[in-house]
Amino acid sequence: MTKTRLDKSGFALAKTDPLIARSNIEEDRVMLKFAAETMEHDFRTGGERVSPARLDDSFRVSYDRSGKVIIELFGARDQYTCPVAYDWNEVAFELGTDRRTITATREDLYAPPSCKPSGFSTVWVFEREL
Repeated sequence: MTKTRLDKSGFALAKTDPLIARSNIEEDRVMLKFAAETMEHDFRTGGERVSPARLDDSFRVSYDRSGKVIIELFGARDQYTCPVAYDWNEVAFELGTDRRTITATREDLYAPPSCKPSGFSTVWVFEREL
């Protein structure tokens, strides 16, 4: 899995190196947990700056009654967002044409101190190994 932060135009502001997920099953959901020190490549300064970043996110994958797959993210857990929704929030996702990648996107990020929408989005890409 990689995590990328984008601005309104789709320009990548920051991107993590690939991370491996730990998974477990809780009731009817698959939980993916990422809790690791990683390197985040920050492109906001005009050049590439590499800094350590702590990524601690939980995703859950489930099916609703119609059989639709639902991907949810718990809360807003990074320094660029406000703690406005520490709960499970559904995120949009696309299955890649290669059927090996899932790209999940969260559009609503909030900026401190006003906690108004920042215009940034976050994209997570999950890739299944062969």
